[in-house]
Amino acid sequence: MSAEKLKQLDNAISLAKTTLNSVKNKLAQNSSITSEIDGVVTAVNVVSGQTGSQGTAIVIQDIASLKAVVKVGKYDAAKVAVGQESTIKSNGKVYKAKVSNIYPTATVSTAAAGGDTTLTVELDVLDPDSQLKVNFDADVDILLNQALNVVKVPAETILTNKDGSTYLFVVENGQALQKPVELGVRSDTDAQIVKGVNVGDIVILNPGNTVTNGIMVKTGA
Repeated sequence: MSAEKLKQLDNAISLAKTTLNSVKNKLAQNSSITSEIDGVVTAVNVVSGQTGSQGTAIVIQDIASLKAVVKVGKYDAAKVAVGQESTIKSNGKVYKAKVSNIYPTATVSTAAAGGDTTLTVELDVLDPDSQLKVNFDADVDILLNQALNVVKVPAETILTNKDGSTYLFVVENGQALQKPVELGVRSDTDAQIVKGVNVGDIVILNPGNTVTNGIMVKTGA
């Protein structure tokens, strides 16, 4: 082999070594992945030695800023607004929350019994702790309206006429008396009485069809 051929081989070997070192340096620089957010690793979708593929390899979530995502029915959706106070109940503990985002479009789900239209609402959890976990189920109450220092009665006392007017029964002198009432703010458990009864009046719960105006009744001891 001529001296010129040996020199060409030496140059090729030197170039190969240089290329190898360059590749090693690039691999070392790119072997560490840095997250753009502070958080906790909640999922690892790869294992050591596995061939890489497209997709999310590692999931990092900021558990210090938890959100609740709820589906609101179309009849209540118009009443929900950003900023409304809310409560979230999970594992027997109640957390404070606030409506932070309302999706601009509704979702229509289909089922054998018929479709259901809902609106997705996001709430910021204001006081999260270690007991509240990502993807937990929870009960959410959104305060749609409130009234302070008012007369209220249990929702079970309210009855409705065919024309939409409302009334209830109070007990006076051992008799059930039907009284028309004007309602204000209502919830699943209580109703504000704007007009019709006063503080201290005795009302009848779940009067049903057996209670009529003027019938004699006994109050509980």
